Amino acid sequence: MDDAMKELNEYPGNIWTYIISLKREDAERLGYDHAAQWRNLVRAHRNEIAAAMNI
Repeated sequence: MDDAMKELNEYPGNIWTYIISLKREDAERLGYDHAAQWRNLVRAHRNEIAAAMNI
């Protein structure tokens, strides 16, 4: 982890952070109105999300 942090701190270019979110009313309607439910959904699809972002 220390090596990764050092690499990030020394990287001269942009570092992108992705945010995956729903509108509050959509989260309630779809049953993702608690953090644990949302976290489980994202974890279940993390490989697909990463592939879509070319990670």
